[in-house]
Parts: sequence; C-alpha cells; structure tokens
Amino acid sequence: MRTTIGVFLVLWLLVMLPLVLLNIKKFRLKKPGGKQYPNYPRILIVGVAAVAVTIFVISLFQFTIHYQSQLVLERYFVPIAQAVEKGDSSNNPDALLLEQMGGKNSKFAVQFGEDIQAKYSVDSVLPDSAGLSPTDKSTIYLAARIRANDDSSTDRIIVAKMHLKQNKWQIIAIYPADETIENYLLNNKFIYADYISPWRQLN
Repeated sequence: MRTTIGVFLVLWLLVMLPLVLLNIKKFRLKKPGGKQYPNYPRILIVGVAAVAVTIFVISLFQFTIHYQSQLVLERYFVPIAQAVEKGDSSNNPDALLLEQMGGKNSKFAVQFGEDIQAKYSVDSVLPDSAGLSPTDKSTIYLAARIRANDDSSTDRIIVAKMHLKQNKWQIIAIYPADETIENYLLNNKFIYADYISPWRQLN
C-alpha cells in the first residue's frame, strides 16, 4: 500500500511540477512603466488545471486500491495486524490467526500469489468452490503468505474468496490453507516460493 501511495504521489508530482514551473514566470505581467501585476487569467488556468489533475490522480488511486485484489486484501489485513501488535485481537478469527503466528507485539508481512479465476476453482480443493460457474468472472480466490517477525517458521498461507461488485473487490471469506490446499496452490503456481515474490509490511 505504501508503494502504491508513493507511485501515485510521484505521478502527481511529475504532472504538477512542469505545469507550475513552466508557467510561474507568466503569473505576473509588466506594465509599460515596469510595474508588475498579477496575470489572473494565467493563474486561473493553471489553478483549474492543477485541480483537474489532482482530482484525476485521486480518482485513479481510489479505483486502483479497490480494483486490485492484492491491495484490497492488504488493506483488510493492515488494521488487523496493527491491532494484534497492540495486543487487541477482539475475537476476530483473522486477528487470532495472526496472534497465534507471532503473539502480541509482533510485526507481520504478506506475500501475494496470483488471482485464481473461477474456471480454475470449480470443483477444486479450494473452500466453498462447489457452486461456482466456470464463466463466473466476478468471483476469484487470492492466496497470500503471511509471516510474523521475519521468521519463516511462522509462515501461514491463507486463501481469500472475493467478489467483484461495481468495480470493487469485496472479501467474502478468509480461509487458512491446510496442507492439501497449500500443495494445490504451489503445484499450480497460484502462489510461489517465499523467496520469489516481494514481501509487503502490514504494520
């Protein structure tokens, strides 16, 4: 999530800096006597353009964090990891899972696999996949590996079932993966070895 914010901030700056720097000398005009006065039309045009760019970047950012399944799942686990770190699992099963992995005051990181489309999920070992249609494009599974305190012995793989509604992925359920599901995910390359994909810090 921090990387995503950084990318969009850089994108905003790459547009805004040239817009301002190329026009800043034109914000003031000189009268024949040498006295300067504000160039209000130029200031207005640049101001409107700056607002439009900002609105566009924010809208694109909002779309991205709701449409990218990995970002949706990351945003779901961030407050949970922060709560566990503070010693508050609040009887949330996903928080209890993290607490069992590393205990209170722990730091957690996540590593994501690939989106698993419905056509690969039908009648598979994935939880709650029996009723799926192979043509269903609004339901996916996403696997993730969570690690506590940078200790690989604590690694747990979870599977999130997600549904797309109005261009926003919503988490239906989180399932801890047993050995059968882990083997299915690894053998079909829906999740990779822990040294291949990047880790993202949750708290």
